[in-house]
Amino acid sequence: MLTPLVSALITAISTCSSISYCRALHCRVIKSVNCNHGFIGDQLVSRYVELGCTKDSLELFDELPEKDLFQLVLVLEKLDVGKYIHGIAVKLGVLLEVKVVNSLINLYGKCGYLEAACCLFEGMPVQSLVSWNSMVAVHVHMGLAEKGIGYFIMMRRAGINSDQATVVSLLLACENLGVRKLAEAVHGYILNGGLDRNLAVATALLDLYAKLAGQWRDASKNKYLISWKKLVRKNREFGFASKTEYVLHDVDEEVKEDLINKHSEKLAIAFGLLVTNAGMPLIVTKNIRICGDCHGFAKLVSLIEKRTIIIRDTKRFHHFTNGLCSCGDYWLGLSLEELRSNTNSITSSSSSSSRR
Repeated sequence: MLTPLVSALITAISTCSSISYCRALHCRVIKSVNCNHGFIGDQLVSRYVELGCTKDSLELFDELPEKDLFQLVLVLEKLDVGKYIHGIAVKLGVLLEVKVVNSLINLYGKCGYLEAACCLFEGMPVQSLVSWNSMVAVHVHMGLAEKGIGYFIMMRRAGINSDQATVVSLLLACENLGVRKLAEAVHGYILNGGLDRNLAVATALLDLYAKLAGQWRDASKNKYLISWKKLVRKNREFGFASKTEYVLHDVDEEVKEDLINKHSEKLAIAFGLLVTNAGMPLIVTKNIRICGDCHGFAKLVSLIEKRTIIIRDTKRFHHFTNGLCSCGDYWLGLSLEELRSNTNSITSSSSSSSRR
């Protein structure tokens, strides 16, 4: 049981934000308790790492009587440190512990040292679900999507059932490869396994189909784009008019409307309504700011379909419920003003270049 002093020290260590304060707490621990106390020793090692003091963390780690290699691997994601920990694991005879090996596979994979990760994996007497997931994920994140899928196939042949982590990596592989048939095959696998009800998986599916949508030209044969067209039409029936002022291209009004109606968040919302259960929130992530037209579109859909829609852009989260947004529409004025300002800047810059 933790004493009040130990509890207070652990809280202080876990929340300190400066190296000097961390070292002062370290001194207090040495004087008052003992770094050998498991909880305190682990907290100090983690805090030194998070503050960038790798040397201090390793020196303290060496002094601990009971070394938690799993925790150290989680917080030290550097190749040289990974090799150091790998060496300690060999010396302590814990390299056969599944938890330690899985952590090292992740570390080597994140550092781009795939050869070492593969050697560790192949040397395991028994590979767990986490082991297989790690191999799928590290290959996909390194841009080797086909090899990642290959590990998934081997995993299935080995009789290992997948989970949400496996599926999210597979969807990222589909995104990297840009193959629609593969995406639909994985989607079928997800539906058969009942994983479509998982929020992380549903969100990954939304992102995937939104990004692949630009490659789909035959809209009449695609049920996802048919769903999108129906949603656009339903919004118009409720009085929604596209805000084409957010389209900067110098094209006809009809073309502007078509362009703005194909924004990725609208496609993602349409797909989400098609594949998720009623009452489940739709979560969409964007790497640019949401435009005012899509903002208004999401508000109306949340009202018509009785669904919560959460869109995360580069600036903030927008929670749409019952036709209202958490930003109170304050963002809209700023968005259009910023857009016009950027347009004027581009125009001015072009004019200056022409004069030169």
